[in-house]
Amino acid sequence: MTLFDWLKEINLYKRPPKTFEQHQWKTFTPYMIHRYLSLHTELLDVVNYVQKYVSLPKEMTYDMYRRMFPKQSRFAKYIKSKNTKKYKHTELLTTYFEVSSHEAKQYEEFLDNEEIKMIKQKLGQK
Repeated sequence: MTLFDWLKEINLYKRPPKTFEQHQWKTFTPYMIHRYLSLHTELLDVVNYVQKYVSLPKEMTYDMYRRMFPKQSRFAKYIKSKNTKKYKHTELLTTYFEVSSHEAKQYEEFLDNEEIKMIKQKLGQK
């Protein structure tokens, strides 16, 4: 079973935990279930309550969610990072400024193409 199959079971089908076999429970990941369910603002209180009990067996976590949520289909668009900038000159800047790659990425955000060309020329690169 996939993560989305488990979410359908929790929200829509609501089968009892005993109906699943042991190999199916291996695919149940409480962390990811908490994460996806928390995308629904109306479920946040329940998710916060359930995730406090991290030592619960997977079956009990599933059962708690299954019993607490009303039977309905839910869809939440997963939030992705908007950072699309690629760091092409990180190695160049780490060499030039003698800083870590993390710091070089921060420098690259502020440098324009002309400044990067100048740094390449000083280091003898094309």
